[in-house]
Amino acid sequence: MTKTKSQQIKTQVLTAFQDLKLQLQQHNGQNQFQYILPILDTGIEKVSTDQQVPELEALAVYHTISTQLFVDQLRLNQSEQLSFIAIEKLAHANKGRNMLNLLNVTNLWPSN
Repeated sequence: MTKTKSQQIKTQVLTAFQDLKLQLQQHNGQNQFQYILPILDTGIEKVSTDQQVPELEALAVYHTISTQLFVDQLRLNQSEQLSFIAIEKLAHANKGRNMLNLLNVTNLWPSN
């Protein structure tokens, strides 16, 4: 992947994370999203400091937020849903390649 394309994806992921975070902070019942905001903060930090590949971090953030929404039975309004869908699209942009990369790291525990 070229440097400009990876930089573009990184910018898109950071923008999607920051948009959703801003919308959740402005939501009427702000306390109900108290567990989701740190997930987004961690994702922003990891992507901006190049600790994680943007696509994989988007996938991790998407799955973690989905689980948290399900467990806490929270509902997003329409604008929040659009931002969340943007994260989903970025997370699944190269689904086949991402899943093959995950297979490479799944069995790293030493065997007895």
